[in-house]
Amino acid sequence: MNLLRYIYRTNSFAKKQNAVILFSEPSKVIFSKRDTNDVKKLNWLVSKRTNFLISSEYIFIGNNRVKRRDIISVDYFNFKSFVLINYQVLKIELTSNQFIYVGLNHNLGITEELNAQLMHTNKKNNWQTVLIVLTVVMFILYYLSN
Repeated sequence: MNLLRYIYRTNSFAKKQNAVILFSEPSKVIFSKRDTNDVKKLNWLVSKRTNFLISSEYIFIGNNRVKRRDIISVDYFNFKSFVLINYQVLKIELTSNQFIYVGLNHNLGITEELNAQLMHTNKKNNWQTVLIVLTVVMFILYYLSN
């Protein structure tokens, strides 16, 4: 079992819904009126940590429920974290001129179910993160060698 699914209680949350759940994932969510493809610059630090569920009629995002017919489009962006974990960000545009940005583990089934379009991003390396990780690893190796 995925650790995040356990922490977020994703499976028990899915069982409580009065619908047949097709996909469920723990996620980070940002509700916004701003349309942007630069999803890495969104304030993910204060994003809502919740479950993202898909049924045939609704998308459940925590206590929020969005009718799938209210969705205009879904785009997604693929990324790798500095520890090489694949994740994706969904950008969901609603008829109410709102956007929902959902960060979750890579799940091809979700993108296919929502007919999401892959958006290409400028994949430049975050050298600051790489430098920090290398420094920590070198410190640990130094500490263990003494």
